Amino acid sequence: MSVLMATLTHYDHARYNSTARRVESRSQRTDATPREQLLFHFFPPDSLHAEWDTILQAVERPDLRHFRGIFLFCHDKNLKCLTKDSTWRNMTSRFDEYWTKAVVEGYMTSDAYIDVGKELCPARGSGVTCEEKTNNSEDEVAAKMLLWKKCCLDAMLQDSGSMTIETHRGSKSRTGGLLYSQFYSSVKELFAAGNIYPFTNVAIETLALDPKLQKTWQHVRVGLSHDPVALIRAYLYTKLRCHYAISGSTEKCFGTWEEHRVSKKLFGQIDARIQQRRFDTQHFRSAQDSNRSYYTFSTSTLLKWLRWNINKFCVGFEMVYSLKDYHFVTWEHTRVMLMCLRCPQFSYSSGLIQRAGGLWQDVQLDNDVNQADGLRRHESLGFRDNMRRHGYAWFMDKIDWETMAFRQLFA
Repeated sequence: MSVLMATLTHYDHARYNSTARRVESRSQRTDATPREQLLFHFFPPDSLHAEWDTILQAVERPDLRHFRGIFLFCHDKNLKCLTKDSTWRNMTSRFDEYWTKAVVEGYMTSDAYIDVGKELCPARGSGVTCEEKTNNSEDEVAAKMLLWKKCCLDAMLQDSGSMTIETHRGSKSRTGGLLYSQFYSSVKELFAAGNIYPFTNVAIETLALDPKLQKTWQHVRVGLSHDPVALIRAYLYTKLRCHYAISGSTEKCFGTWEEHRVSKKLFGQIDARIQQRRFDTQHFRSAQDSNRSYYTFSTSTLLKWLRWNINKFCVGFEMVYSLKDYHFVTWEHTRVMLMCLRCPQFSYSSGLIQRAGGLWQDVQLDNDVNQADGLRRHESLGFRDNMRRHGYAWFMDKIDWETMAFRQLFA
């Protein structure tokens, strides 16, 4: 019965995830082009060698010389679910079992890379890697969520080439076999439907425009061919998917993930060193108290906050949208609606809000010979300053909430 109830709890979330790409990414009622379905064919293992020899002989022909030097690219994902374990030895044993069945290393080049990951999750969420239980019985029953501490992630960036924690091509780390590292919380799976995330369809911003302006752009052929009905459906669908994702996850636990892509040679060296120090049979234990690299929240608390954060921007858009005339939308209201539509995609994840136009900085000054002082002033929302000052991206006092428009000084 518990399995059935768990399935029913997550059914709506899974159903909306399965059709998110078709609905949320659409800007017209029908697809402009047919959807692509890649074709594939399975070769029996005993014929692979002969087929590959035939291909190598074929590319030697003069008319196929541009294919010379070809090689096969092997890529495998989702092995972490099949190979994860509480000790290094068990994990590597499982990986070797799949590896030896699928790969003949004699045909491989030396530049093979392996992703090595570590998951840390609350005890209630997994029996693989568990955080120590507390003495509070209510604390043990409630679902927990772990989030990385920024200070700990910053400490990992000292020797990396960029904020994506990718090693520089000429660095010692890259030469040694480390390609990149990434750290994230498994709560990202809450809103991910493949690579489709809520409120990332930029075409939805068309809803903020005046209908006459949309028609004008269509007539002058600037490429705008968005259907308002399809966009409204995509917007409402996105909201409903977020609702089911949050409602169906209140009893789930979410942990932290770290993954490091290393060369197979470096992986072998790491494996040898772990065995040499006899760490391969030890169960992983998280750090204690202030030394922990993550924050711990109850899942219900953080999900309520995520719902509030998303709804705040949705309510702002819908409130201004309801004020517009059917045939005319003022530019002042358009600007506020655009602001509310651009914010939600950053309200549930740690996306690069720094790259979002009009959100991060307070004031931008550009050279303009037509201005008296030679500078053109661009007002933005200034989330950067409020994040530093308050730890949250509160709105600056630039909006008149009575008229739902930017104040005249900042318009």
